[in-house]
Amino acid sequence: MRLTLTQKKALTDATGPRYRNAGKVNKSAILDEFCQTIGYNRKHAITLLRHAGKTQLRRLGAETVKVKLTDQGRRKRACQRFYDESTERAVVTIWEFSTGSAAHGWSPDPDEPVRPGRQV
Repeated sequence: MRLTLTQKKALTDATGPRYRNAGKVNKSAILDEFCQTIGYNRKHAITLLRHAGKTQLRRLGAETVKVKLTDQGRRKRACQRFYDESTERAVVTIWEFSTGSAAHGWSPDPDEPVRPGRQV
């Protein structure tokens, strides 16, 4: 019988606290039972059970709040822009000239050869 993802999540949330509070011998037995039921690799199961249902204290303003950790993964960091619009256009133009067809001696006008290093 295959378990659905919600059933696996529920089983992980139920087994996680029991696994974290158990001793070394009992952890091994719990892990064997969990891997047998769900079918996960032991190392993956250890990671899931260590973090399942865990809470952390976070400071929000003046008060401290218990927050349940989730396994949503990392958020992509929003990068700041280094250049404004005009500087970015200039950098792109220079980059295209140095790596594009102009860098290889190609020219839109076949009568006028383009030499690298020529001023634009």
